[in-house]
Amino acid sequence: MRNTKISAVIVSAALIGAACILGGCGRESKEETGLISVEEAEKEKAFGESPGGDAGETSGAEDEGGEVPETGGTMIFVDVCGEVEQPGVYELEPESRVYEAIERAGGMTDDAAGSYLNQAEKLTDGQKVYVPSEDEAAEGRMTQEMPGASSPQDGKVNLNTASKEELMTLSGIGEVKAESIIKFREEQGGFSSAEDIMKIEGIKEGVFNKIKDQIKI
Repeated sequence: MRNTKISAVIVSAALIGAACILGGCGRESKEETGLISVEEAEKEKAFGESPGGDAGETSGAEDEGGEVPETGGTMIFVDVCGEVEQPGVYELEPESRVYEAIERAGGMTDDAAGSYLNQAEKLTDGQKVYVPSEDEAAEGRMTQEMPGASSPQDGKVNLNTASKEELMTLSGIGEVKAESIIKFREEQGGFSSAEDIMKIEGIKEGVFNKIKDQIKI
């Protein structure tokens, strides 16, 4: 009987030891051996835990909603030449103005006829901006590269587009009258006929008869 009890104790101790090894004997044993229960694994999966990082960690693109950042519009290229310090082709933002192109080219030279150009004009891709000299503007030597230029075929001054310097090349038209012509077309939306120039103060029929063959609309 004594031997039977001893055998039972030994068997019980062996069974307890085996159960401890297989069951992990607590959380520390599980962590040391790397063994966790199916239930614990499911919990970790549900909460998004992973060996590679924290729960909820996403890529940079996902942080931004997966959208690609918007970029600016297509740049335009403009050829700036004539009386500027650094003639050349310049890359500019869309809807840039003439004055910005001139600034990129280093500004105008001392000989430039700055008031000839409409510097507020919007630029387009491939446009040429020609800055004439004072002599060119005074002599009426306008070309197709110059905005608002007169037609080289007829040599006439266009009352609706001419600069102050170009208007001053007309017989009897000085600086004051030239400025009045420009002011009139800005306020009235332009001239409807060459005869409308007689609506300008100081320009009557006598002056008109002198310049009627030199002007057009």
